[in-house]
Amino acid sequence: MERVYAIENDQLRVSVSDMGAQLQSIALKKTGEPLLWEGDPAVWKDRSPWLFPVIGQLKGGAFICRGGEYALPMHGFAKRSRFEAEQPDGAALRFTLRDTPQTMAVFPWRFELDIEYRLAGIRLEIACRVLNRDDEVMFYSLGAHPGLVCGDGDALCFNGSGRLRCARLEAGSHLLRPEREELTLPEGRLALAASLFKEDAMIFEAPDATEVTLRRARGQDVRVTFDAVPWLGVWARPAADGCLRYVCVEPWLGVDDRVDADRLIGHKEGIQRLEPGEQRVFRLSIEPV
Repeated sequence: MERVYAIENDQLRVSVSDMGAQLQSIALKKTGEPLLWEGDPAVWKDRSPWLFPVIGQLKGGAFICRGGEYALPMHGFAKRSRFEAEQPDGAALRFTLRDTPQTMAVFPWRFELDIEYRLAGIRLEIACRVLNRDDEVMFYSLGAHPGLVCGDGDALCFNGSGRLRCARLEAGSHLLRPEREELTLPEGRLALAASLFKEDAMIFEAPDATEVTLRRARGQDVRVTFDAVPWLGVWARPAADGCLRYVCVEPWLGVDDRVDADRLIGHKEGIQRLEPGEQRVFRLSIEPV
């Protein structure tokens, strides 16, 4: 049975499920105002899934490695997996996923994925550690997918140059199209509207932004800060009335397969590589501003 764990301080209250190590809520302690989308099956049932060991869709639904094919669902298996949970102190939660015979059948490496949530004043700090426990080079992707509560009149503000290269996904296949749209955002500001997502996610290639702030017309502003990434997704699914209820700010170490992908895992767009025994830590934070 799924179990939800909580941490809080005088600023924030945070809860996380051991299923997928997925955030369930981030709320202001004094007012109870939610910062994180809290799920609605009629719109989007998830809240903040982790994407591992692939991001997006594989061409043909599988990758090729060592002469064999390995099938994985969109965004991998972490979001559907139960993590081991521990609470090292009152301000943090740590969740760990390791290889099993079931994961080895679809992802042929021994691995460890740790996700730690820690409160530091007004900020929720998140550290993700991927360890290659195998004796061969491991290929993987890792992505965050937090949904932030939003509404009409809100905007995303990107630090950096304000120039972004936007890729889109092919309808039906969900694979990465080759063309790019060059965007110049005045003062780095992208006004949110349902029309932005008619072609699914906006996927920014090699963004120079490492900080995205959701500016609310009515509600608390929220900032997501992250290590430099090769891809940054922005996505929402409008509600039945055509309005936005949330927006996902998604720093990715990887991306969907290209439409012309050869399906070899080592050639996959944005794929990450770890030597035997090597580990990598990816950090991000979410905070009201």
